[in-house]
Amino acid sequence: MPDNSILNSNPKEQEQRLFSNHETQILYEFRGILNSVESINRTISGAIKLTSPGGELYDAQRRANVGLNHFKKLMETTIKK
Repeated sequence: MPDNSILNSNPKEQEQRLFSNHETQILYEFRGILNSVESINRTISGAIKLTSPGGELYDAQRRANVGLNHFKKLMETTIKK
């Protein structure tokens, strides 16, 4: 059964309840926006940690380049023989 209390109240009470519901909805929307911003911030922070000097991806790329350079030198010496 629907709540008719808002219909039976005076116009000032109706306005106050609607305003309160609107404020609540806005607060929920702001909370959603803040959660999205925090998620984006965590993603960016994670990417920075991976790619900055000392980060896992940076170190893996550096090791791969060292290995590739070593392999190139090995191939050059093998071809010269």
